Amino acid sequence: MEGLTKEEAIKRHRQLWNYIADESERQGRIITKAEAFIYFGWPRYVRSFCWCCEYDKKFIDESYSNQCLNCPIKWPNERCKSDESPFSHYINAKNDNDYRFYCHKENVEKAVKAARDIANLPENPNV
Repeated sequence: MEGLTKEEAIKRHRQLWNYIADESERQGRIITKAEAFIYFGWPRYVRSFCWCCEYDKKFIDESYSNQCLNCPIKWPNERCKSDESPFSHYINAKNDNDYRFYCHKENVEKAVKAARDIANLPENPNV
């Protein structure tokens, strides 16, 4: 999205992750980012189903060497995909689930906590 502002990216980031936490808790299963995008009627071409990635994308050069440097959210270790990141905790909980049979309550609880943590990460003051 060409005109996506930092403020709008942060607002939608928080909306997305609060919805994932709330609905995962309510439904007893882990809601995905794609499901949230469908719920909100947001476009599916948004990079990685992430408003922060979509905002950052306008700053990336052809080598992708500066990817994530302009993320509007301050992540642990400066990246959403570090071991300490709540996003990694969410992905691990989601991947540990076995959707063919049932959702493991402890994985849903981990995903809910991680989603709430993600929703409440501070704004990156350097962007």
